[in-house]
Amino acid sequence: MFRLTNLEVIHWDYWQRFTVPLDASIVTIVGPNGSGKTTLLDALRTLLALDCSKKRDYKRYVRRNGESFAWLRGVVDNSRPINSSKRPFGLPYTNDKITLACRIDKKGGDWERKYWIAEGEVSIEQIEAQGQMYGVKDFQRQLHAAGLSPAIAKVLSLEQGQTDKLCELSERELLKLVFEVFGDEDVLTRYQEARHHQEQTARELQDTENNLKAQENHLQAYEARVNRYLEWQNLNQERTVLVSEFKPRLEFYALTKEAENASRTLQTSKRDWFSKRQERVAVKNLQAQKHVEIADFETRKVIAAQTVSAIHTKLGEANKALGRVEVVVEQQDALLKQANEAGTECAKDTQNLDALENKRDALRQQLAGLTAQETQLNETLENLANGKRADPHDVANFRQALDKAGIAHDLLTDLVEITDTSWQAAVEAVLSSSAHIVLLADKKDEARALSLGEQLKYRHYIVPERAIAPLAPKNSLLEVVKFSRDVPEWVSRLLAGITRVEDAKAGASLPRNEDWVTRLGYLRERRGGRFAAPEQARFGRARAVGKNSKAIECIICTVKTHQCRHSKH
Repeated sequence: MFRLTNLEVIHWDYWQRFTVPLDASIVTIVGPNGSGKTTLLDALRTLLALDCSKKRDYKRYVRRNGESFAWLRGVVDNSRPINSSKRPFGLPYTNDKITLACRIDKKGGDWERKYWIAEGEVSIEQIEAQGQMYGVKDFQRQLHAAGLSPAIAKVLSLEQGQTDKLCELSERELLKLVFEVFGDEDVLTRYQEARHHQEQTARELQDTENNLKAQENHLQAYEARVNRYLEWQNLNQERTVLVSEFKPRLEFYALTKEAENASRTLQTSKRDWFSKRQERVAVKNLQAQKHVEIADFETRKVIAAQTVSAIHTKLGEANKALGRVEVVVEQQDALLKQANEAGTECAKDTQNLDALENKRDALRQQLAGLTAQETQLNETLENLANGKRADPHDVANFRQALDKAGIAHDLLTDLVEITDTSWQAAVEAVLSSSAHIVLLADKKDEARALSLGEQLKYRHYIVPERAIAPLAPKNSLLEVVKFSRDVPEWVSRLLAGITRVEDAKAGASLPRNEDWVTRLGYLRERRGGRFAAPEQARFGRARAVGKNSKAIECIICTVKTHQCRHSKH
């Protein structure tokens, strides 16, 4: 048996290139777990064309390095043993040093091993030119001839930490392993002959038992065939009865059921057809109604334009009247000045003077009121001309202050859309008191907004919190409302907790603890029932037409009589 004197690896696992001397009598490899002891032993096993340790192979080590090739080179001692005249590697190798090498290359998607044997100590760079290449099987035969017997290969392939299992072998197995490794051919030959004879006798006995079992199996097979034939006869008779009697009955029953199902499907289809036809008629009627509403809206739009023109005319007349009032005031001031210069002490003149001063003060107050009213009317007209909503004066002032402060906000009326306009009055009845609630876009602006509200004495709520609207319960008021942005949670909860009913009679049949509202706006809550729908629409698409028309009427009344007759506006 030859002996390795050194080992060199290139691109093996995470090692690029290094050499390990093995020329000592005893070589000990020491290191913690994961330091590469098994990796080094697997490199030695691969060089000797042996299997790597359990659950590993040479491909794993080459693949982990990331290169397309790897080299393993070992130098062995080929000198003659003391008690022998033959070298481990015989002719044509006569040198005391023999170089063994293994190259692993990537071919396609797999890895391939090639082995070389060269005389003398040859480097990896020269091994291909000076050595003789072998395949795996031929290389194993060469090593076997050089003394690497299967027993020694078995010992070299033992797992790390498994060498102590040699002590667990029986005397016969241990003796066999010693004979195979160190050799005593005569004893081993006789042992093999006796073992062969014993094995042959055991095989003959096993063959006899197998024949007996085979005969039993044949008997069971014939019995099974007879049983299957009898079973086939019974099944054939049963099949004849099923085909001749039961099959026609089942087919008739299936056809009857299919006809009944088809009849029910046809009736359902007819009902759906009638329902769709009625829906189509309703859609056509609704379409005609919408056309009428559009025509009415266009008419009102023309009337509004004419009204605005008339308002401008009236404003001109109002301005002229204001000019005349100013002239009267100036004349009265001149008369008073003349009266003071005359210095009359007549009681009658004094009374006239006091009356004139009172009248002058009244006219000045009236002039100031008309001037403020003119300013407000001009602002309202400008908003109407630009298509904006005419909010109340305090709401408009507060919103203007918020805009100047850079505080983004919305009114609740800006975010509520009514998907079913027939329930307009019901929504107005519930949310009318919250129409001018200010909703902040950012919670961080709450302190500044509250400070402005305190300064301007804003009487409506300022709310910083918003939430996504939940799913609407069936028949609730929330079912006919859609929000363009997030609103406070209590608004959604309020609408979701109120049931829609056609009239008060239908609502009275509901439980006492359930709130409801009718289509006309009659609201029933925990405090009682009342008609809560306002005269003026504030929410949804109706708010633009309703508010603008009422505002125009108010402007006309103010210009004509200096007092709006619509007291509820």
